[in-house]
Amino acid sequence: MSDGRKNSLEVLILSYNHADYIEKAISSAFAQEDESVRISVSVIDDGSSDRTPEILDELESRYGDKLRIVRKEHSGVRAIAGNLNELIRDAKADYVAFLASDDYFLPGTLSRCVGRLSETPDAALLIAQGQNEWDGGEVGPALDEKTIEVISSEDPSILEEFVTSRVPVIYLQGTLAKRNFLSSEPVFDPDLIADDWVFFIRSSRRMIKSGRRFIFEKSIIFSRTFHGENTSLNSEVHFERVCEVASKYLNKRDSFRVIRGVSFSRWRKLYLRLGFQGSFGAFVDYAKIDPMFSKLLLFYAKSLHSNIIKRKNS
Repeated sequence: MSDGRKNSLEVLILSYNHADYIEKAISSAFAQEDESVRISVSVIDDGSSDRTPEILDELESRYGDKLRIVRKEHSGVRAIAGNLNELIRDAKADYVAFLASDDYFLPGTLSRCVGRLSETPDAALLIAQGQNEWDGGEVGPALDEKTIEVISSEDPSILEEFVTSRVPVIYLQGTLAKRNFLSSEPVFDPDLIADDWVFFIRSSRRMIKSGRRFIFEKSIIFSRTFHGENTSLNSEVHFERVCEVASKYLNKRDSFRVIRGVSFSRWRKLYLRLGFQGSFGAFVDYAKIDPMFSKLLLFYAKSLHSNIIKRKNS
């Protein structure tokens, strides 16, 4: 900074039963500190029942007041939005970054990102590339070519159109933000299962309204760890959040198309599970034991009824 003062960055982490990963996540954040940026970390632990609380205690002793830990009773995925809003509201640094407790930052990446944000007055966010890392060490890019094309534009209007017409693949872990931009009003929707999707819808609309923009960092700054228990791989949670977000934030046409696409995926998985001999009765029986599938049947029934009404009135 021109006045010689270090930039400050606060990394916000939600934690739940990630004893095998939480130390690496937090350590990767503190390892980003250098002569130009001061790092702090805030964690909300959602009532972990494994060794996560003990590991957090150890890390708290190691890092002192640079690590702030809030311990709560377990509330599940419905508490994610409120917890993220709370972390943003209580943040004190100039800039904030997000990290899942089973992911980590690559060495020497955040200081450059903070520097770019601080040198771009009209930028509210920085969005960066990441990598997916599977068991065995195989890695691949987190963002696909279409997503890269969109965020390379650095245009919030293009981003808003992109994230409101499909289920986008953009991650909070690759996002740094100026705290004053996020803290003006809650950026996560407490009525929904919070995720990256809502964040980018609300943020892009806020940037458009305020005349701000975002910048793109093409280098890889984070690694998403796939280990079989990721919340993002829970098909029931994924289906429910897609239905909720699409219904509230997308227009009717795009909402129907997005939900139909996710629904087709569930239909296909169920069809393969029941086998080619599956009858209609088998589907109905399955709906009795799978709450999300019963919602899917209801969605299609409502869609069919709506189409019949339209035909009668045309």
